[in-house]
Amino acid sequence: TARLLDALPEHAALVLLGDRNQLASVEAGAVLANLCHEAAVNAFSPGFTADAGVPGLPVTEVATPLTDHVVELRMSYRFRGDSGISALAAFIRDGDADRAAALLELEHDDLEVKTRPGPTALAADLKPLLRGSFGKLGKETAPGRAFEALGTLRLLSPIRQGPRGTEALNRLAQETLGQVGEVWYAGRPVMILENDYNLGLFNGDVGIALPAGPELRVFFPGPEGFVSFSPARLPRFETCYAMTVHKSQGSEFGHTVLVLPEEPCPILGRELLYTALTRAKKQFSLIGTTDQVRTAVQRPARRDSGLEEMLARRFQA
Repeated sequence: TARLLDALPEHAALVLLGDRNQLASVEAGAVLANLCHEAAVNAFSPGFTADAGVPGLPVTEVATPLTDHVVELRMSYRFRGDSGISALAAFIRDGDADRAAALLELEHDDLEVKTRPGPTALAADLKPLLRGSFGKLGKETAPGRAFEALGTLRLLSPIRQGPRGTEALNRLAQETLGQVGEVWYAGRPVMILENDYNLGLFNGDVGIALPAGPELRVFFPGPEGFVSFSPARLPRFETCYAMTVHKSQGSEFGHTVLVLPEEPCPILGRELLYTALTRAKKQFSLIGTTDQVRTAVQRPARRDSGLEEMLARRFQA
């Protein structure tokens, strides 16, 4: 953010768009969350409301430098406002651990918890989902339909390694779909791990290997349709039936399955749980326990960059 601000000319306007309740940046600090915490969200000056011409805008008489500059959008177009996903997201966001855990223990069409421990139970829970969503992925020839199928399900984990990390989950998916031992196969989903400006591929881009004549090519969505590349030309990548919660930010899936490690997981906190849940459009499944949910909700991230304190002093001056 500091480099961005340094690069902007004085006449430029900067718009920060995001969800302050999701995972903070990999680098130090939590700029958006700090700005929103110190601002009166959705509170506007009398002059602003008069100029906007929108009836019903909340008015504040106590102005700060961020008055009229912070707007919170409160309608989700990803999942229904009356859904279990929406209610659970609100409890997690507000830090209400008991109500979040209690909600998961009730029956909801769009929420489920699977608590059986061990690798055998994990495989039994996941294999039907993998076959149902991805079993025909390799038979698709149209990229659009292939990406629609891929978007119906995603496995998420807080971690990469271990029996419930993304590496093990991707191996389980490949075993389930009969792809063990194959380097490239039709229907293989991959995520790019480093930027390649020559190819126009960037960290986080997702592609699918599909037949194109006598060979396989990896297709990626682009602004003017799909583009494809030979697998040999791709920058560093990994299979992505499963991905970390961090990598899932900005994505959405019909059914999101969050697989929690059975051993203690220090990085499992409120923001990570909220981010994983809100990737789901229609269905969210938790493979873990409600005690893990309760602990995570009670563990918000703390970033001591000094920005929040500086803003507080500035606004009180």
